[in-house]
Amino acid sequence: MVTEQAPPAACSHQPRPPEVGRGATTFGVVAVGGVLAYAVLSLVFVFRGRLNADEGWYLYPGRLVWRGNLPYRDFAFPQMPLTAYVYGLPQTIHASLTLGRVTSTVLGVAAVALFVRVAWRQAGPAAGAAVGLLLAAFPVGVYNLTLTKTYALTAFLLAVVLAAFTSPGRTARTWPLATVAAIALLATRSTGLVLVALVVAWCLWHAPDRATRRNVAIVTVVGGVVLAAFLLADVTAARYDLVTFHNLLWHGADPSSRAETIVQDRLPDWLGDYPGYVALLVAAVGAVFLSARLRAYLHRQPGVAIVGLAVLGALAAQLTTGEWAPVEYATPLVPALVTVAVIMLSHALRPDDGWSSRRGLGIVVGGAVVALAVSTVVHPGAGEYFTGSDNPGSVDAANRVGNSLADHTRDGDEVLTLWAQPAGLASGRDNVSDVTVGVFSYEDLSTADARDLHYVNAELLARTLRDGRPAAVVLTGIDDLVFGFTGTFSDRAQDRQLILDALGSRYQLVARDVGWGANGPTPVRIYLRDDRR
Repeated sequence: MVTEQAPPAACSHQPRPPEVGRGATTFGVVAVGGVLAYAVLSLVFVFRGRLNADEGWYLYPGRLVWRGNLPYRDFAFPQMPLTAYVYGLPQTIHASLTLGRVTSTVLGVAAVALFVRVAWRQAGPAAGAAVGLLLAAFPVGVYNLTLTKTYALTAFLLAVVLAAFTSPGRTARTWPLATVAAIALLATRSTGLVLVALVVAWCLWHAPDRATRRNVAIVTVVGGVVLAAFLLADVTAARYDLVTFHNLLWHGADPSSRAETIVQDRLPDWLGDYPGYVALLVAAVGAVFLSARLRAYLHRQPGVAIVGLAVLGALAAQLTTGEWAPVEYATPLVPALVTVAVIMLSHALRPDDGWSSRRGLGIVVGGAVVALAVSTVVHPGAGEYFTGSDNPGSVDAANRVGNSLADHTRDGDEVLTLWAQPAGLASGRDNVSDVTVGVFSYEDLSTADARDLHYVNAELLARTLRDGRPAAVVLTGIDDLVFGFTGTFSDRAQDRQLILDALGSRYQLVARDVGWGANGPTPVRIYLRDDRR
């Protein structure tokens, strides 16, 4: 007689049973709605988000690398190389600030969708809905992730690492994929080194079979060789771009001054702008110590813990280096932080029979998620980042100056744009060599060092103008200020008049406009070489 076997007992390696019925449907609507809301808001910022001057020098190197030039060896680029290649590929079709932002939107939406999917799969529909809601309810973050910078690519690669590590597929495929994404993150931002170290060490030490260990080792070696090829092409320039450049604010500062800046400025800034996320992080860390069930889950799914530790390591690295905007630089880490924290807290708090079995707890937790979402919509406010087409801070304003440059120059002409580099990018014209990082290309280095590192000082910039290399020059109020700053490497002000005299010897002012400065409108002046008037 054949008897029907009883179903197998629940295994600790299996995900928890999800909510079913109308509850799951509601959570699904919220989760998908969160992804769609993020996509819509990001598209709004593509066309109506305030211009960031860095967008020009993030896109322009992309044009250079697809011509065969190498970062560091052939031009200055103060980031790891992958961003230039990813964003530069669409620019080979058409030089466009908008196209750069569209690239960011695609990466950002893909990242949010992956994070929601991982949360849903690992902690149930309620967790997926919470992540979708929280990532959409972060307008300042959506704006920064839409800009042409490293942020969207960073968030996407973190999502790939988390998705690969938590995938039910064969580790011989998923762990090497996680390793590829981690190395790609390091090739995007140097703070990705923390993630690479954690991922590679874990995979090699805990690989369940020979094939997994072999594949991870191959990926690591190949990725390391490729990165080394970029960095070793010009070690001195790479060290300046990736280390010295990012510590210029703290050049010559003693350890006590740096510690004072961290304690009195940076930590309060983080707490002031992101109190809800800090609370979420503290709650997740506390849950590790208080919940045996959560610890058991992290033992089964170490990828969640690895990504969480990598986020903490990246935040620590950003906190302790002399960068310009540490609060903004935390933006690409927020989606991963939120996802990991939600998954962890769900496993620590969620009843075995689902949230519906303890409605009171479910209401409290749901209320906390909604309150956090409301708080991040309101603070920090994003109203200042929305612009109209006639606003000086709009992409349209940069395109207008770019069109003027294109109209007054010829194919093959070079231009000189510093703070106005987004306009130079939009014109389709090449910048003069060694001015690839916008206004940051101007530094008080010695002439020999500036040449070797692909930067310019006052003498080299004046020489470029006296020689008439650019057919057109665009200067702004920000450039006027920078030309007279006391240098980073010396205690004397730069010779602003040297540059202006060189400009006057070969160029005439032909147009004025208004663009966006550091915190408000700035005058824009367009000069043409005498033979182009």
